Amino acid sequence: MRLILIRHAAPQLDWGSCSHEWPLSSGGVAAAQALAERLVHLEPTALFHSLEPKAVQTAEPIASACGLQAIGAAELGEHRREHVTQLHRVTFRRSVRTLFEHRSEVVFGEESGDAAASRFAEAIGRIEADVAIVVAHGTVMSLYAEQIGAVRSGWELWNQLTLPGVIVLDDG
Repeated sequence: MRLILIRHAAPQLDWGSCSHEWPLSSGGVAAAQALAERLVHLEPTALFHSLEPKAVQTAEPIASACGLQAIGAAELGEHRREHVTQLHRVTFRRSVRTLFEHRSEVVFGEESGDAAASRFAEAIGRIEADVAIVVAHGTVMSLYAEQIGAVRSGWELWNQLTLPGVIVLDDG
């Protein structure tokens, strides 16, 4: 299976609310539409997404452009940190780094990095498709990529991912 992991497009930031509630910004909407046009040639056969608004709104134009039904799955959600609000960007980056450095511990949010990666991996393992697109989130995608050995450092990948960002993983 060819797995195309997509980090959602740029959200409308509201550091006073939980990030899992954020919709796409107007620039994010435009970027998701542009990305959709660039993915058609990969001929995806399935499209899955997290249930968070920013992932759903990124997946919709991709599904439309590729003629696919977008299927939502809670297990594809971001590292669980639903009760984390009021974070400044610097504090957020420091917290994410700590998550990668202490993957087996709950150091930020409500689950460990290892638990998030395993939850995500289980969802990926249930996908049966030749070419699958999964629209999700940077932290959980990076944790997963490190867990399966696709990258040496999930933290470095997380820092390199754009909004939207694309990771292509080929089986075998």
